[in-house]
Amino acid sequence: MGGVKRHTYTEAGVQLQRAERLTEDFKRLLPQTFRKGCVPLPGGFAGLFDLKREGLEDALLVMSSDGVGTKIKLAIEHEKYAGLGVDLVAMNVNDVITVGAEPLCFLDYVAFSSLPNEVLDSLVAGMVDGCRQSGCALVGGETAQMPDMYVAGEFDLAGFCLGAVPRQRLVDGSAIRAGDAVVALPSHGIHSNGYTLVRAIVKTCSSAEVATYSEALLRPTRIYAPVVTKVCRQLAIRGMAHITGGGIAGNISRIIPDTLEAQIRFGSWQVPELFAWLQKQGNVDLQEMLRVFNMGVGFVFVCDPADEQRLLELLDGEGVVIGSVVDATKGSKEPRARILL
Repeated sequence: MGGVKRHTYTEAGVQLQRAERLTEDFKRLLPQTFRKGCVPLPGGFAGLFDLKREGLEDALLVMSSDGVGTKIKLAIEHEKYAGLGVDLVAMNVNDVITVGAEPLCFLDYVAFSSLPNEVLDSLVAGMVDGCRQSGCALVGGETAQMPDMYVAGEFDLAGFCLGAVPRQRLVDGSAIRAGDAVVALPSHGIHSNGYTLVRAIVKTCSSAEVATYSEALLRPTRIYAPVVTKVCRQLAIRGMAHITGGGIAGNISRIIPDTLEAQIRFGSWQVPELFAWLQKQGNVDLQEMLRVFNMGVGFVFVCDPADEQRLLELLDGEGVVIGSVVDATKGSKEPRARILL
């Protein structure tokens, strides 16, 4: 039509050539993470996985979906993106393994308006690294360029993990008994929860102070899959919890039966100095710190006390006994886990 501007997708803000380049990068990197259950599928519209190839003919499928949250905002402010891809994998994988499952495959979703190639490359490289650490195959995902939804330079990440556990090895907390031991593995710092509070505190600090702690503030979430898989193949663990939003007590409560209570002894593990700094800088009450952050505990096992020593051996000196399970007071409305200060 004469006089009517001819519009293009590029002028509207979507760069198809960059999307195609990223897709090709994925195709090149994905095979580095593949397991024997991965099935090649021409076209790439979906990912295939063969449970039989993995020896999982009588297994339960386990699924998790999560993101990285406002840690992304802090990474953007400091222009440090390398760990975010690892965070994304970790937040999903660490949930899947709490029932004794092995993570099998992972899908990602990256949404943005406009990002430099090096940022996208860093995010993808982090996902590949996270999948390698967890033994999980990166089988695909989606890259969505939406200029009307995001400010230039900002983005969001989401992920989905599929795992499987042999039916007879499911760990769901139902076997937990009074007298059981609660054993913790340390975190690598804040991981990927509580960053809205972290960012509020950091805004009140001097640039020099923030620079001192910037590496610790953005340290990637620890992936517990290798050690948890090793433990579950050798011991009958009764319950496991990934310590995320809600803190130690909040997450352990999710796996403790109604008639029991996990009592956690504060001071039985070493709290990283980073948390003390955040508490001081933000004048945050200790109870609030315990409710929001992992405080140095990233993953928890509940086991028969007869297996406690063997579990500690399998954890190669990293495990710490932080509490025990007791009978709950009849009629008590207290949470099923609490921290004794």
